[in-house]
Amino acid sequence: MKKIFIFIITLILFIGIVSAIKYRTLPQLNRLDRTLDLNQSGESMIMDNITVENILALTDEINMRNNVNYNENNLNNASNITGKELFGNISANFVKIALGSGSPIIDQLQEYLDNTGSAGFFIGGDLSDGGSGTVDISSGSGFIRTTNDKNAELLSFKWDAVSGMAVTDNTTQYVYVDDDGVISLNQDEFLERPDLIQIGVVVKESGVIQHAFKLGIRLEESIGEAGRFLRRVLGISRNNRLGGLILGQSGDANLDVTMSAGQLEWGRTSYTITPFDTSGADTFTTYSASGEEDSTASNWNNTHYDNSGTLTELTNNRWANHFVYLEPDNHIVFVFGREQFVTEAQAENEDVPSSSLPTRITETSILIGRFTFKKSSNTATISTNFPAGQFNSAGVTDHGNLAGLPDDDHIQYMILSGIRAMTGNLLMGGFNITNVSINAGDINQDLPSNCSVNFGMIGFQNNMSGTFCVDSWINLDGSNVPTAPINLTKGTITPNISINILKFNNLSGTGLCVNPSAGEVCYNGSAYLWGFG
Repeated sequence: MKKIFIFIITLILFIGIVSAIKYRTLPQLNRLDRTLDLNQSGESMIMDNITVENILALTDEINMRNNVNYNENNLNNASNITGKELFGNISANFVKIALGSGSPIIDQLQEYLDNTGSAGFFIGGDLSDGGSGTVDISSGSGFIRTTNDKNAELLSFKWDAVSGMAVTDNTTQYVYVDDDGVISLNQDEFLERPDLIQIGVVVKESGVIQHAFKLGIRLEESIGEAGRFLRRVLGISRNNRLGGLILGQSGDANLDVTMSAGQLEWGRTSYTITPFDTSGADTFTTYSASGEEDSTASNWNNTHYDNSGTLTELTNNRWANHFVYLEPDNHIVFVFGREQFVTEAQAENEDVPSSSLPTRITETSILIGRFTFKKSSNTATISTNFPAGQFNSAGVTDHGNLAGLPDDDHIQYMILSGIRAMTGNLLMGGFNITNVSINAGDINQDLPSNCSVNFGMIGFQNNMSGTFCVDSWINLDGSNVPTAPINLTKGTITPNISINILKFNNLSGTGLCVNPSAGEVCYNGSAYLWGFG
C-alpha cells in the first residue's frame, strides 16, 4: 500500500502543477499510447504529450529516498497500470478508439458498441411449465436499446423472474421482454426489435403446456456460435457468388480431367481452390466400396464400375457413373458408380453412393459433379452439383429409356410374340383383320342359324349337316361374285361378302361344286371354305 500511495501522491502533485499552469481540468487518457494529452485547442501554451512512463520516472527520486521498491509489484510497467487505478471506473464514453483518415464521427468505445452491438440476452430467460397451463420464466440479463433505433445507445439491463404467467389455450405464444424488463406474450413471431427482444416460445393445447423453448438472439459467444452454426448446418459449401469449380474433360483418348478455380466456405473459413488439369501434373484419387483404388490417377476410367466393391468391366454398350468430390485442400476424389445401366437416362438416375465411403469423403469434402459415360467412350456427360442437391433428376422422359421393357408385366395387353394365350373374346369394333394366315384346323364353328346376320368369317367344315345350294358360282380368282343371296340350308348370306381366302382338301365327289374347268370348287364334306367380309 505504501508503494501505491507514493505513486498516487506523486501523480496528484504533477497533475496539480500542470493544472495550475493551464487552468484546465484533467484531459482524457488515450488508449493507444497511454498518454495524458495536455494539448488544448485555443490555448497559447502547448505542451507535448506526457506518457505514464514519464510520470513513473518522476517518482524514482522519491522511491530511492524512501527506500520503496515498487518493482515488486511491477508498477514501473505502464501496461500494468489501468485507467481504473488512476481514475476509478471509466465510462465507455471516456475511452477513445483508433481513428483513420478524415474526421470520423464515431470515436468512442460506447459509440462503437452502439453501432456494432446487438440487442439480445446472454444470461437466464429459461422457460418451464408453471402448472395449470401457465409458464414460468427465469430472470436474465442482456443488452437492449430504449427506442426502435438500431444505432441508439446499447444498454446493459436485467429483468426479474415471472411465475405462473397465463397462456392463451390452443395457441403458440412468443415470449418478449422490453427495455423496462417487462415480459409479455404474443402470437406474432415477428415483433422482435432493438427495444423488444424475444427470449422464448410456449405452446399450450387443451389446457396443458405442451412445449416451452428458449429462443431469440443469444449474445454469449455470439461470433463463435455463428461460425459453428454455419459449419454444422451448411457444412462445406461452394461460394456460388464467385462461381467456378466446374468440371471438364479432354474429350479424347487421354481421358484428362479439368476443373476451374473457385472457393469453398466451411463455417467462417474460406478456402481458395486453384485450377485443376490432369494433362499436367495434377492427379486425383479413386475409390470403390472396398476402399482406395488409385491415389495418383490422371485419367478417368471409362471401362469399369463398382460391382459390390470389385471393379468390374462393363458389358458392351452399358452405362455407368463416376461421382466427383472436392476437398478444401484442392484434392479431387472420384468414386466409382455401383451399377451398370442399359441407357444413359437410367444411369443418370443412379443414387449417390451413401455407404462404404471413407471419412475424407463423408466429413471433409463436397460432391461437385458426376461423369456419366458409355463403355469405352472417350467423352462423358458431365453434370454439376450446384446448387447442392445430389443431382435432382428430372426423371425419364422417353419411354424407351425405362428399365424392364422386355418384361411381360402388363398382362391386360396382347403380347406380339404370342407367348401368352388370349383369355377372352377379341372385340374388333367393326374393323377388319387383314394379312392373316389361318390354320384350317383352328376353325370349327357352324354357321349361325340365321345366315343373314353380319359376321366377319364364314367356315364350312365337315361337321356341318344338310346340303348346300348356291344360286351362282364363285370363281377362284374372286370374279363372278353373286349379286343375289347365296342360299344355304343354314340361312342366307348376303352378297356383300368378298372371299379372300380359299382352302380345299380332298376335292372329289358331289356336293357344293364349282366346275373345276371354269374355276369351280366342289365340297364333299372335307373341303374348307373361308371368307372374310
